[in-house]
Amino acid sequence: MSLEGRLLMKKLFLIFLILVLLSSCYSTINDSYNIKNPSNNVSVSQDDEFWKINNFIDAFQEKTDERYLTNIKFMRGTFSNNITKNGKLTAAFIVTESTVSIKLFENEKYVVTGRVLFPPKYTIEIVCENENYQFTAINMDDRLSFLKYDEIIDILKKEKVMDIAITRDSLIDYRDSYIIKNIIPIGFNNLYNRLVP
Repeated sequence: MSLEGRLLMKKLFLIFLILVLLSSCYSTINDSYNIKNPSNNVSVSQDDEFWKINNFIDAFQEKTDERYLTNIKFMRGTFSNNITKNGKLTAAFIVTESTVSIKLFENEKYVVTGRVLFPPKYTIEIVCENENYQFTAINMDDRLSFLKYDEIIDILKKEKVMDIAITRDSLIDYRDSYIIKNIIPIGFNNLYNRLVP
């Protein structure tokens, strides 16, 4: 094989490798955390309860003793990246005794995933009662985990309308962004006190 042929093969292999790595950033919804497909959910009104307590599921699809708090209906919003602008977004909180996370679904079915080695970092801005809050989160698996747990719990305890804007920190030109508006976390205090006595 000529030198040009070998260079072409190396380039094609490199492109294939990049595509494989990029595709690993996204996976489809799984039920391992008892979070169902969001496409049939509707927005939460002020009269609806927002939260429920679930149990995590193990590898054998059996409920474990470890519980978490999540929203009953998926939150709705939009996402934008280098390919899509204002795509449909659904999201779910996952609150345990020691963590608060948000699981994001692009196009209502593709989970935004991360990685353990050099996990993607996100800036999360929350507006609640005309106050602005800024947080950092990382994605080591299939959810964005807040690094400051107590502060986000305090905001959720207010049970007031809030908006969330999430931006993936990136060194390249484009940044993934996610916007969820008019979240009304009614009933958080009652169920959180049952989760964390």
